[in-house]
Amino acid sequence: MGAATWYMLEVRGSVLKSFSYQVNDRLANASMNETLAHSWLFCGLPLLFAGLVCWLHRWVATRKPWLRMGLYALMGYALLGTYQTLLTRLTSQAQTQPINEETVKVLSEPTILNQGKVIFDTRCVSCHGAKGEGAIGPNLTDPYWMYGGSIQDIFRTIRHGIPDTPMIAWKHSLTDEQLQAVANYVYSLLGTNPPNSKPPQGFSYLRPSTAKQP
Repeated sequence: MGAATWYMLEVRGSVLKSFSYQVNDRLANASMNETLAHSWLFCGLPLLFAGLVCWLHRWVATRKPWLRMGLYALMGYALLGTYQTLLTRLTSQAQTQPINEETVKVLSEPTILNQGKVIFDTRCVSCHGAKGEGAIGPNLTDPYWMYGGSIQDIFRTIRHGIPDTPMIAWKHSLTDEQLQAVANYVYSLLGTNPPNSKPPQGFSYLRPSTAKQP
């Protein structure tokens, strides 16, 4: 193998090594899905590349040295490009923060609230009334809450339900985005005072935005 070929292999190897360092921090905090994806990225693809090289070796080996060098370099950089493409996709997915009890936020965008209202109207009115006034379930428009009135508490209650009550866990039939939308719609009902509201139940919850300043 000529000096030029060794040089191309050395350059490609150093680039791949440098590239692999870019994901070390991500792997340290990766979720199970991300770990499996990175296992495919750094184990599956090299094996696939090796198989392709073996399959093409008989044809490539009969070419002139300069052509062999070019073909091997081309395959190496094609592998590197595939690495970079997949890593970019994995990184973009990792940057999308999952929605859960800790990360759910108070949102006031009309599209979010409208989405939540549609879900509420189709799944919640039988227990909480058409306007949140309460029926089998508690009134959702007053400041009294049985299981907490923060957005995190509301999201948790909707997502996991309340054992031994009609409040089922909606995590099996709604996505986290839908749960966040309906939680925010419920959160927005405070003070709407619909007619025939059910008497208060639970404990008073004073939201941070409405808390009195000392």
